[in-house]
Amino acid sequence: MERRNFLVNILLWMLTFFFGFTIKKEGDILNLSKTDARMVLDRDGKNISDKIGNLNEQLADTTAKVTYMTALITPSTSIADRQNILNSGYHVTFASGDYSIDQVMNITKSDTKVTFIPGVTFTVNTAIDYIFRLNANLKNIEIYGSNTTINLNNKANGLLTSAKNTIKQDNYIIKGFKVMNNDVPYKFTAVLYLKNVKNFVIESFSVDNYSRMVTQSTSAYCIGLFDCEDGYMSKISLGKSYIGILTHNVYNINLSKFSISNMLDNGVYLLENINDASAGVSLTNGLIEQCEEGIVNYLTDLTIDDVTIKRNTNKGVSLRKGLNVTISKCTFRDNNTDIGDDNSYNIYDNKIINNNFYNSKINSINLSRVSRSKIKDNLFKSDVITGTMVRIVDESSQGNENEVSYNRFDSTNQSITLLGITGYYSGVSDNLIAYNRFINAGVGIKLLRSGGTGLNATKLSKNMYSNVGRKKLIGAGITLVDEDFA
Repeated sequence: MERRNFLVNILLWMLTFFFGFTIKKEGDILNLSKTDARMVLDRDGKNISDKIGNLNEQLADTTAKVTYMTALITPSTSIADRQNILNSGYHVTFASGDYSIDQVMNITKSDTKVTFIPGVTFTVNTAIDYIFRLNANLKNIEIYGSNTTINLNNKANGLLTSAKNTIKQDNYIIKGFKVMNNDVPYKFTAVLYLKNVKNFVIESFSVDNYSRMVTQSTSAYCIGLFDCEDGYMSKISLGKSYIGILTHNVYNINLSKFSISNMLDNGVYLLENINDASAGVSLTNGLIEQCEEGIVNYLTDLTIDDVTIKRNTNKGVSLRKGLNVTISKCTFRDNNTDIGDDNSYNIYDNKIINNNFYNSKINSINLSRVSRSKIKDNLFKSDVITGTMVRIVDESSQGNENEVSYNRFDSTNQSITLLGITGYYSGVSDNLIAYNRFINAGVGIKLLRSGGTGLNATKLSKNMYSNVGRKKLIGAGITLVDEDFA
C-alpha cells in the first residue's frame, strides 16, 4: 500500500510539473484540471498575477496623484532655510503658528504649491516690498491659505506680486487669506498684484485697512490686474482702503459673490483696453457701498448683474466710456447719482434693464453723450431727488435712437422732471418713449432742443401719467409723434 501511494504521488508530481495540471482532493476523489501556464497561485489558491496587477494599478493611481514632494516650514525655520525650501519647487507647507516676516520670500520655480495649515499668522516686522515675489514667467503657481491672517503692519506693500512677468503665464490659484493693516500711502501698488497672468482663480480673499493715507501723487488698490485674461474671482471682501479692484487691459474676468465698501476712491476701477478691445468683464452678485464712485468703467463689453450699489458720494456707476454695457437686476440706493458719465466720450449700445433705483439724491440716470441704448423695465422712486430723475443729453453727432420703455417713475417732489431728453446736434432722432408710467412730479416728460434740427421723429406711445403737474413739456422745433393715452 505504501509503495502504491508513493508511485501515485510521483505520477501526480510529474503531471503537475511537466504538463501544468492542478490536483485538488475532495474526499477520496482526486480532481485534475489544466491551468494557465502563466498563472501562479498563492497559498490560498488565489491567482498571484491578478494580485500583482491590482497592486500595479493602485501604485499607478497613487503616482498620478502625487505631483509634488512636500517640505515643511515652521515659525522657527530660519529666513535662509525658508528661501531654500521655496527654491526647491516642492509642495511647501507652513505649519501653524505666528511668523515674523523680515524678508521677501521669492518663488523661483514653476509648479510650486504653497499650503498654509489653519492657525498661521504672518506679521511683517521689517520694511519690505512684498511677502511673496514671483520670479519672471512662472506658471502653475498655487497658494492655499486657510483663512490665514496676514498683518502687513505698515511695513509691506502687499502679499504677492507677479510684476516681473513679461509674457502671459498659465494657472495661478490664490485662496484663503485675510490681509490687513497698511495705512502707508504707496504709489501704484496692490495687496495682490497680478501682471501677465491667464487662467487664474482668486477666492476667499479679504483686505481691510489698506493705504488710506493717500496724497495726490499716490494710489493703491487691494487687487490689481494688468494684462490678465480668463480670471475668476469669488468670495472677495474688500474694506476701508483706497481703491478696491483696478484693472488695465484685461479680458474675460469674472467677479462674483463680492463685497467692496468704504473706499476713499473707487470700488472697482476698469481702465481701458488697448485699442478699446472687447473686455468681456462681468460683475455679479455683489455689494458696493460707501465709495466715492462705485464702479468706474472705460471698457467695452461689461456686464453688471445683481449688484447692490448704495451710499456712494458721487456716482454708483460712472460710464466714462461705454460700448455694449449691460446693467441688469441691480439695486441702487442713496447715491448722489446712480448712473452717470463725465461727458468725455460717446457711449452707445448699452442696456439698463430691470433695475431698482431708490432715493437718488441728484439724478437716477444722467448720461450726456448716449445713443442707441435702452432704459427699460426699471423702477425709479425717490422723494429726496433734486434734479431730473432720468436725464439724457446728446452732445455727439451720433443721433440718439434711444428707447425708454416700460419704466415706472415716482417722486413726491412736485418741482422736478421725471424724464428729460435734450438734443444738441443735427441727426438727433428716433427716440422711443413708450409704456412708461409717470407718477407724482412737476413734469412727466421734457424734450428740448439746444441746437441742430432737434429731436426728429421721436415717438411717444402709450405712456400713463398720474398726479403730474404737466405731462409733457416739448421745446420748439421738435418733430414728434405722439400716441400717448389721452
